[in-house]
Amino acid sequence: MRTKLFLVGLILLGMTSVAHADGTYVSVAGGVSVFHDADMSNGELSRELSTLGFRSASASYDTGYGASLAAGYISGPLRVEGEFGYKRADADKLTIGVAVADVAIPIDSTDMTIMSYMANVYYDFKNSSSFVPYVGLGLGIINGKLDLDGYTLKDTVWGYQLMTGLEIPVSANTSFDLSYRYQAIGDDFEKEGTKLEYSSSNIMAGLRFKF
Repeated sequence: MRTKLFLVGLILLGMTSVAHADGTYVSVAGGVSVFHDADMSNGELSRELSTLGFRSASASYDTGYGASLAAGYISGPLRVEGEFGYKRADADKLTIGVAVADVAIPIDSTDMTIMSYMANVYYDFKNSSSFVPYVGLGLGIINGKLDLDGYTLKDTVWGYQLMTGLEIPVSANTSFDLSYRYQAIGDDFEKEGTKLEYSSSNIMAGLRFKF
């Protein structure tokens, strides 16, 4: 019995050592994206809805999905990586502020697509176990495209994301990664004076392959 426990301990220690080793990696992930309600204001869209006395609106979304692909390098407790991300959600309704009261308008065939190009830095809280919690920060550029019943708003601005998660080794060079990511833009998407906010909460699960 003691021999078996000793062997199990050696295996776990080996997995931990590999999980904590320096080197390069690639990762893939996918999951659920929740786009937060976003204010819209002014510009061309306002003119199209001027018969309603439109001044501003708020767009809400159904739950969407996201995916990411990243490559990086581990050095001690720090990780740096470049990441491409894709997110999409269908718009549910527009709530329009008019002279008398807010009016909620259901909308179909309308979606928001996000593509992000981020440089991320993580801090891994390495410990005696094989489970490694981490926190991270990313900065980069975010491209957003809203297709709204024939009207398209598309723009690229700088953005950021905050991450926290847990890495769990599953083999000698492969780990399971579970994370929460908050992503937002530093300035509104804009087209011809029409402005649109963006932020999202994302639950992602994926695999990390180390070399």
